[in-house]
Amino acid sequence: MPGQAARCLSAAGMDVTTLGFEGISDPDLVAPGDRLRLGQVEGLMDRMRASGVTTLLIVGRFDPTLAASPSPVFEPDETARRLFAGASQGAHVAWMSTIADFLEEEGLPLARQDVLLAPLLAQVGPLGEVSPSPSQRADVEAGKAALAEQSPGVLGQAVAVKGGVVVARETEEGTDALIRRAGREAGPGITIVKAARPGQDPRLDLPAIGPETVAVLAEVPGAGLAVEAGATLVIDAAAVARAANAHARAVWAFEADDALEGA
Repeated sequence: MPGQAARCLSAAGMDVTTLGFEGISDPDLVAPGDRLRLGQVEGLMDRMRASGVTTLLIVGRFDPTLAASPSPVFEPDETARRLFAGASQGAHVAWMSTIADFLEEEGLPLARQDVLLAPLLAQVGPLGEVSPSPSQRADVEAGKAALAEQSPGVLGQAVAVKGGVVVARETEEGTDALIRRAGREAGPGITIVKAARPGQDPRLDLPAIGPETVAVLAEVPGAGLAVEAGATLVIDAAAVARAANAHARAVWAFEADDALEGA
């Protein structure tokens, strides 16, 4: 996603500076001199100001367990420790929002992913040639209802549904692990429903899928994947469509429920 996001911004005529984190960011995308240790908030601000950055766009999957102590890649500076002071263990959504609000207060505004990366958002309809079955469409409604009732502080953005019943929920493990776990526990015919969580902050992250997601989906017989249109980033839509067709899997985007409105 970071590489595709950079290309998307460049194509829109923006001057892009890429910063990343040691042990996390793709070394082919971020030069050694542009990498920081996770938790170095002061260093991030200094680097952005030195580079003349006026707007920050955060992209890429973040594994919240990396911020657990001890961690070889997590090295919080004094500012980070102060911001995290008093935060409950595991409150990763709150931690991210705290950092985002602090950067904005320091004059480094964060862009909304759904605005700057609008060309990468899923549009309503199938992402391949296979259409969802009536039972899969019914499972989507059950999944949407379950996700809408989810606590804003929960990190997961997906559920697995079968026969109208939620059989598994996404945790910090990610969507691929959810698909495999649901396949083992519930068997063939699951539908994965992925959408923005209640109160989703589009400055920090959005649901995302790519061809690898479909490849994992293909491990479960009869599995389908539905994502929220206008709120889900698609990494290489052409490759996603090819994978869906090759594996005969229904992958489609359903109408958004304005989950990000006012965010």
